[in-house]
Amino acid sequence: MPFEPGRHSKSERDVRSFLKSGLADEQIRIGAILQELFQVAYDVDWQSQKVRTFVFRVTASVFKVSLEQEFLPESLIHEAMHAWAR
Repeated sequence: MPFEPGRHSKSERDVRSFLKSGLADEQIRIGAILQELFQVAYDVDWQSQKVRTFVFRVTASVFKVSLEQEFLPESLIHEAMHAWAR
């Protein structure tokens, strides 16, 4: 299709709408938080039993709160808890 001034493709409109909605900024913030979280996880000494036990207990607490607040499906939480316990 030849270029026509003033006419935009659907994908261009979608991108423009995405940027205007503020979702792009939110995605960038979430990406930065995840990057920081992954860096901390990478820097942890996972050979230490004390560290692994602490992380397990914190994770279990987060899952428990998530279950109580219905943030995550119960089946997902139980599956993750069994995986961590192995």
